[in-house]
Order: sequence, then structure tokens, then C-alpha cells
Amino acid sequence: MAKKSFNDLACYIGLVVSSFLIVVTDLLPDLITMSAGTLSTLTTIKDIALIVGIGFGARAYSNGSLLKKVIFWAAAGIYVAVVFLGLF
Repeated sequence: MAKKSFNDLACYIGLVVSSFLIVVTDLLPDLITMSAGTLSTLTTIKDIALIVGIGFGARAYSNGSLLKKVIFWAAAGIYVAVVFLGLF
């Protein structure tokens, strides 16, 4: 059995948190009244958890070539700008 790494743990936690918050942010507003600020905060936390889960796996994959690293950092920068600055 392979040794578990921090990378695997971060991917696992990101997946679990984001999948839980996807259910919460998509299902709960239909069942209960939720303020727009709370929903927006939960959506942001979900997006951060998703980038953590995806980002660590993608970072490990991109260690091969310079082109993969450049594409990874460009995509990560765009994602962070969209999530935190609300560009779209």
C-alpha cells in the first residue's frame, strides 16, 4: 500500500467539502429561507474547497514540463481572480 501524502489528503478534503457545499447551496435554498449573504459565503467556500481539491492534484501532474506549469499557474490565477474578485 502506498504511503498517503499531504497531496492526497488535500484532494480528499477538497472533494468532501465541495460536494457537501454543492448540496447545501443548491438544495437548501429551495427548502428553507436563506439570506443572500449566507448563500454567497457558502458558495465562495465551496469554490475555494474545489480549487484546493483540484489544485493539488493538478500541481502534482504539472511538475513534468514548463508548459504544463505555465498552463497550471495561468488557470489557477484565472480561477482565483474569478472566485475572489467576482469577475464573472
